[in-house]
Amino acid sequence: MDLMANSAKLLVQWHRSGYSDPGNNASFISNASSSSVEENARSHNLMTLIQRLGESLRKTTLARREEVRNHAVMALQKSFIQAEELLFTPANCINLFYNVIFAMVDDLHEKMLEYSRRENAERETRSMEGTLKLSMEVLTEVYLHFLKPISESPSFRTFWLGILRRMDTCMKADLGVYGESKLPDVIPDLLKKIVTIMKNEEILTQKGEDDLWETTFYQIQWIAPALTDELFPKGTGE
Repeated sequence: MDLMANSAKLLVQWHRSGYSDPGNNASFISNASSSSVEENARSHNLMTLIQRLGESLRKTTLARREEVRNHAVMALQKSFIQAEELLFTPANCINLFYNVIFAMVDDLHEKMLEYSRRENAERETRSMEGTLKLSMEVLTEVYLHFLKPISESPSFRTFWLGILRRMDTCMKADLGVYGESKLPDVIPDLLKKIVTIMKNEEILTQKGEDDLWETTFYQIQWIAPALTDELFPKGTGE
């Protein structure tokens, strides 16, 4: 899996070299006959390769052995960070997030609940819960790493609500006969970290006509009420 994650670095090197043809010393991009259509096609191909890499690692996060799953989650984070130079548009960042990281979190959550409904499966349930916890930590770190380009997307508000929804889902995870989930012990800290940085970067402000501040305020009240006064001491400012 480390080799798979490191392949993102090779794709970056290929990108930097101008997509050079192994059989030709001249790069495709420097070739006078290159057209904008061809360049767009090559960029699309690069993103397709990155997405396939991410999806391969995402599927491995559902392996039976916890150490394999956790390794895949961390490798996924590594591949995203190493591919930073290729994730150059808000659309690229958001699409990969939806198709890989959100999908990973959703799959792990569903698998955890599936185990929780089985008899004599507490060990498997708790093991999957541990991987889900790690995946939420990775979601937080990757989101904050790409916060600037993601926040510039016209669909940022919808995307942000997607993050909050997954935070809420984890907070309310029901493990049935196997007792209370440990996820509520970590989700508030992740949420606090995200919102604090968004405020510091002035992505989440009370200025302007955007209702993102108010929407987030009410979502935090629903997800982790204890954080409301700390993160929003003046409420919605109304």
